[in-house]
Amino acid sequence: MAQEFGLGGVAEGCRALTHPERYVRWEQLHTDLAGDEYSPDADGDFSGAPYFDFNGGQLEFDTDWVGSPGESYGSASAFLPQ
Repeated sequence: MAQEFGLGGVAEGCRALTHPERYVRWEQLHTDLAGDEYSPDADGDFSGAPYFDFNGGQLEFDTDWVGSPGESYGSASAFLPQ
């Protein structure tokens, strides 16, 4: 949608700190951070996608190749007021 934009690691990190119940088990939806870009080799090739997930009993921030989407992940987004 025209007013929608992807959230990044800072915004989702703040949400995770203020709503810790959001990440309590691995079966919950993990969060892709569509508002951030990541170039693994710092060469302008943005082939990495940052995400938050709950793994091994703790919240984890990591990246993965953009070509490997998973059904347990969803993009964090927000809307601008009209």
